[in-house]
Amino acid sequence: MLQDRFDPRSNNFDLIRLIAALIVTFAHTYALNAKKSDPLSTLLTYEFSGTLAVWAFLVISGFLLGRSIEYQSTTKFVFSRFLRIYPAFFLTILLECLVIVPLFYEAPLEDYFKNWFFFHLQNLMLWPQNPFVPHVFSNLPHPVINGSLWTIPLEISFYICLIFVAGSFINQRIIYLAIFFCSLFGSMILRALDFTLASGQPMVLSGVSLYGFVVYSTYFWAGVCLWKFRDLVKISPGGLVTALIALYAARNSSGAPVVLALCLPYIVIYFATIGSIGTKLHNRIGDLSYGVYLFSYPITNVVVSITKAALPSWIVFLIATPIALGLAYASWHIVEKRCLALKALDLSAFFARLYGAKPRIESARLDSPSDSKKMEKLSLSTKP
Repeated sequence: MLQDRFDPRSNNFDLIRLIAALIVTFAHTYALNAKKSDPLSTLLTYEFSGTLAVWAFLVISGFLLGRSIEYQSTTKFVFSRFLRIYPAFFLTILLECLVIVPLFYEAPLEDYFKNWFFFHLQNLMLWPQNPFVPHVFSNLPHPVINGSLWTIPLEISFYICLIFVAGSFINQRIIYLAIFFCSLFGSMILRALDFTLASGQPMVLSGVSLYGFVVYSTYFWAGVCLWKFRDLVKISPGGLVTALIALYAARNSSGAPVVLALCLPYIVIYFATIGSIGTKLHNRIGDLSYGVYLFSYPITNVVVSITKAALPSWIVFLIATPIALGLAYASWHIVEKRCLALKALDLSAFFARLYGAKPRIESARLDSPSDSKKMEKLSLSTKP
């Protein structure tokens, strides 16, 4: 069963996230370079390969955060998410505002700092996202500073929903399953009505479209459900082969999106829980996936702009990827890892001292038959 196969200290989650980030980079390279569709998208037939990679990200995010929210108080959970998401995001926006945009601004710099610097800096607020700056990359097919950032507020909206469900319902397993199938059904309706991610579509939040929220949330909740039903989900080579056969049989059919939503999460978690290459990679170089995802889009546009879209896309990818990896490595070791170390702070004791209340004992939200074992692993934040 999945609960026996999953080892939080030895797995491939970081490896799969890094591969997914590189796939996003590869797919964006072809789009930004105004070339034909990337070979992976042509091969897979289901979706734009970059979209599939983001969905794999969301499956892993849902799986791991479904676990985390059982072991952490809401305050600790929010603090941990902030430390994981915001430092590298902050660094990316600063790099864009202070380096990339000034270097490629096609009008007087005085105009940029007077009229557009704070406009783009507002992206630090997460909502709304302002991906365009006039007079930057205006000669490119996609004159966007960073087209990857829109998924960050989208994923944060999923975190908010997860916190609400985890704190409001007793039988969470049924609720999570219901949310998954509602998202799946909703995505089918939106596709039938020809909804897309294009601008002008109804918005759930500023920067979060209705289509993006419903369709992308399907994969996040699939990951959460796989964690919640880990005592019932059997992860095996036979299950993997069945999922792959189902995907092949359903390709180019009207039911393909449904089959994909059911099979892709299983495939992702299968490979994430077999072996320990990801953990070894993390111990050697760190977790570069998030940094690659954030930095690769603007770096690719820089390369395309300098070469005037004259190079083949695969060469642009080979030039941009090492730069993005280098920035991600520096971001992890200089900023992200140091910020994540702050997760060890005892927030309950801090707020207890601040408000003169007794420290709150963190408890797990138990909702599966095996969850009683968790209590042995929990550390109680009762320091004076």
